[in-house]
Amino acid sequence: MANGVVFDNEKTVFFASDGDGAAANASGCLKSWWDTECPNHTEAEHVAARDKMMDVDGYPIFSEDSVVYTETDQKITISGIEAFAEVGMLAYIYNGANIVDGIYEITVVGTGYIICGDMDDFGLDDTVYVIIGGEFLLQDALDETDATDHSVEIHIRDNLTLVTTTIDINMGGGNNTKNTFKKISGYNTSPGDMDYGGTYYQSPCEILQAGSIDNAKAVLLDGNDDDYAIVNISIDGLIVENIHLYDSGSASPVVFTSTPQGVVLRNCRVSSCNRVSNTAAADVVWDSCYIHNDLQSNNCILSGGHHSFINCVANLATGKNFIHATGITVSVIGCLIAGNGNYGIRGQRQQRKHHQESQSLHSSVTVLGFLPVGCGLPAQIQHV
Repeated sequence: MANGVVFDNEKTVFFASDGDGAAANASGCLKSWWDTECPNHTEAEHVAARDKMMDVDGYPIFSEDSVVYTETDQKITISGIEAFAEVGMLAYIYNGANIVDGIYEITVVGTGYIICGDMDDFGLDDTVYVIIGGEFLLQDALDETDATDHSVEIHIRDNLTLVTTTIDINMGGGNNTKNTFKKISGYNTSPGDMDYGGTYYQSPCEILQAGSIDNAKAVLLDGNDDDYAIVNISIDGLIVENIHLYDSGSASPVVFTSTPQGVVLRNCRVSSCNRVSNTAAADVVWDSCYIHNDLQSNNCILSGGHHSFINCVANLATGKNFIHATGITVSVIGCLIAGNGNYGIRGQRQQRKHHQESQSLHSSVTVLGFLPVGCGLPAQIQHV
């Protein structure tokens, strides 16, 4: 649950990790501040901008208690704060008796003080705790941000082993009518360096050729073989990218609740799990994802809603299918299926000259640029 006011007045950027400095309370910056600091969005600019808000371990650049808050001018006064704060950064202000805890925009920086112009107070002076910058723990970053009116980016680094819990992505999703989104993006040393063209980018085809997943090139979410979902998604307008979902035991690593719409998983990997997903969801795009050949069951057992697979690679284990579709609309575009599996797609088929299309009372499958390599049976889209 959110700890108070969740800033949602403009596009924002936040950071998360499993590092020493990561905490339930942190702050970030406006996207406009980030873009000004990073005019060319080079990796060096991203590192410099991030380092203005935290140290190498993710601790906030400024963290002090017993800071004076004056209600009449909304000044937060403490000697030396101007060395760490900039207009356009955000501050986490809490633990006062007369203010509402939460994330606020820094609108003025002066000698020995800052002003957060939208402070929610009870009309009295106060003494508060102020945090500028730092990294959230991932679950807190998800709970403390809201993309309903303005998009939110959460950059996550470090590998995270989950302890008998699932990451619930159930608050503050994007709004499809406003074209806003909440994005969770893995990185190694510089935000964006695992994206296409970045220093740590690895395509699904490169993983297939290498025969293994390079965890320097995706942030590992490790289920620790504890037989529960790694992520449970129930919000609209979500992008998850550069994440390796690993070792969920007998459970599917991805579970969809309440048929969310506008969900994209991009450049993600799945390995050492039961299957990728076996629940219904509406409007989900799997973009440039890789599935390893150590899954225990058919990779994607889907029912209801619409899933699109674009430029994905599935390295099938012996006797397994890539997609098993029932009561669902599926689009498969530019995907490569390899390994010793059974069927690429299991459904009813009507074949045309330039593409294949499957339709029945229960499912609709459209296939373009589908390349099965080495699957066990000659028919790659099975009649059922």
